[in-house]
Amino acid sequence: MDSPPLSIGLSARSTLVMLDGRPVIFAETCQAIYEPNASAAAILDRLQEPVPLESLCDRLLPVFAGGVAELERLLVDWSAAGLIDVFPHETLSSAHGDRRAALPLGNGAAILAGHGGDLGWFDTFDYLPAAASGEPTAHVWSHNGLGIVRVADRPARVVPRHQIAAALRFSLVEAILAETDCIALHGACLVAGDRAILLLGAPGAGKSTLAMFAGECGMALAGDDIVLFDPRSGTGMPLALPLTLKEGSWPMIAATGWRDCRAEPVERQDGVTVKYLPLRRPVRETPLDIAALVRLDRSSEGDARLAPWSGTDCLRHFCSEAKSTTGKASVADIRAMVEVISRAETLTIGYSDAAAAGRLLGAHFVR
Repeated sequence: MDSPPLSIGLSARSTLVMLDGRPVIFAETCQAIYEPNASAAAILDRLQEPVPLESLCDRLLPVFAGGVAELERLLVDWSAAGLIDVFPHETLSSAHGDRRAALPLGNGAAILAGHGGDLGWFDTFDYLPAAASGEPTAHVWSHNGLGIVRVADRPARVVPRHQIAAALRFSLVEAILAETDCIALHGACLVAGDRAILLLGAPGAGKSTLAMFAGECGMALAGDDIVLFDPRSGTGMPLALPLTLKEGSWPMIAATGWRDCRAEPVERQDGVTVKYLPLRRPVRETPLDIAALVRLDRSSEGDARLAPWSGTDCLRHFCSEAKSTTGKASVADIRAMVEVISRAETLTIGYSDAAAAGRLLGAHFVR
């Protein structure tokens, strides 16, 4: 298999110097100073001039005490610390990709481009609309045991090959949230008719699992993590990223339409192991009016039940879970939130069984 047309070298935001007769390297990204051992220092020294991927092992292994797997582990660690970067041999805009897809953002799309012959990881995003034209937002390559993900003009991430889908998902969200003029709301989005029902709750509350079951009951699952709220229009644009299920939810997949999905466990960079399940076609490509805001209240017993949720408590939750690029909410933002809350149904759903709660949501919202 041909190597990607890439080189690996020291990042422009790191510098290797000698102090007290010993090498040290400073990483601006994480504001840290590292003291590599002699073997690692020899590799970093050679990376001061970028080394093509095709000759990486030939150039670096002679000065390194470990083998290929250990070298790849070091490159992953150094990438996470911001010590190294990946440099393409050609302009990325001219490299269209062997597989392409578009993640709708409401006022455009983030175009994903996968390069090379081994693109099995792309199946995780295969439900997204095809992207025949347009400059890619994200480029992904694989080489031996490594995956390389570059989003927009940000430094590339070098990750273990099996983490490509997770790294791409994380990098996309990071870039989108940094650039959007909308407010990012942490929540799952279901669609009934042409309106959005948002499931809200703290991380780990079970939004993805409940959304999976509710998606079996007459509603479409449009995204399980982030909704971009536009305070000017009062609409929400769900990010159509793969449904993410943690290990405790895996046995429940067999009771849903995802039962035949061949989703392999993936350990994310935060150490959490998940399965990514593809959303169903077609994905939502335009923003939605928000019909309901539903807060999850899981308990150990009792039938699934819906109850009113006060507008004031809903506003507090909305504010606590929302993120803007400035880090602050304006008066105009709060007024937009109040307007949405005033015209939407605001409910809590108490339940112990996610399947029963999904059926209850379907019965309530599907007319």
